[in-house]
Amino acid sequence: MVSTHDCDASGLEELAAECDRARAELERLRREKREVEIELAILKGAVELAGIRAGRRPGQPD
Repeated sequence: MVSTHDCDASGLEELAAECDRARAELERLRREKREVEIELAILKGAVELAGIRAGRRPGQPD
């Protein structure tokens, strides 16, 4: 059984700090994911514009 002493203020502060760190990391990862999604969309568009298809080198006729 958990005693009142085990749930002291410093323990709660540490837990709150860990939650803050986890939230900050989650937000960083979400930002990074958005940036990668944008980069992927740009690259897909570039491939489409260049007419690059699987097994075909750029500049070669169809």
